[in-house]
Amino acid sequence: RVHGDMLTKEEFGQSNGSGHFFNAGSVGYTPAAEDNFSMDRSYFFKTKFPRVSDYSKSEERDGVFPTLQGLNEHKIDAATLDRAQYFIIRSNNEDDVHKAIKYSIWTSTRRTNGALSAAFRENQDTPIYLIFSVVKSGQLIGVAQLMSEVDYRESFAYWWEPLKWFGVLSLKWLFIKDLPARELPSGINLNETRDGTRITASQGAAIMKKFEEVSVGKNIFSDFGFMDRREDFLRQQRDSDFFFVTQFDYLRRLAAEDPNLLPFGSSHPRSGRRFPHKNGGSHARRQFREYKPMA
Repeated sequence: RVHGDMLTKEEFGQSNGSGHFFNAGSVGYTPAAEDNFSMDRSYFFKTKFPRVSDYSKSEERDGVFPTLQGLNEHKIDAATLDRAQYFIIRSNNEDDVHKAIKYSIWTSTRRTNGALSAAFRENQDTPIYLIFSVVKSGQLIGVAQLMSEVDYRESFAYWWEPLKWFGVLSLKWLFIKDLPARELPSGINLNETRDGTRITASQGAAIMKKFEEVSVGKNIFSDFGFMDRREDFLRQQRDSDFFFVTQFDYLRRLAAEDPNLLPFGSSHPRSGRRFPHKNGGSHARRQFREYKPMA
């Protein structure tokens, strides 16, 4: 198939015998492709929908998501913290952070992806730490180490906003805790910080030390059961939508060829997304209220 070709309805239904589109480069369209989690790249792009009943229990969580092993137990020496680079990551919804944690991936605008990739490429011996926050939450929710440049050959299909976010950055999560904005060092106004803002090493090191010291307490894991059900709904909705599947395939091919060919993304900050409130009013949310998860 040449670049830009659309799939026929027959091809759409034939790929894996389940009515789901199968493409090794399209994340999520292979629901029957693998029975078990693996640590290689196939996990991100050929996986079922993994979940656990209680994400607060590390023994249950780590068995399904090995990349989260050692979470909240990391002790990083001062010398490493002082030479590291730090970026604030802002998302306007928790659902995308939920997926970023589960699958240890992220992506953003071309500008932010480019800045993070350049930092990773030019500082191979220097850790790059991404400090996550949800807009209007008034807190930080976790820290992940950047483990790769952006790879536009692969894309994830289930970010909250459809057909907009392409490419994959690999992450290793270090801390998932709620850290109130009042605990931030001077010079950082979280409400005015844009997605992808780089902060100083001294500010970043101070934040990392706070994450080490603060007790786990309540964190985003407490909402993962709800967000898993919503992800389940989103997957079913998109996997059965011929228009979405064909458009996603076309756009992810564009991204793989040259992300600058994509018709959107560079001028729309990731933090400009609509927030998918639990009691929201969008069409998808109205459908979700009526949705019953599969057994």
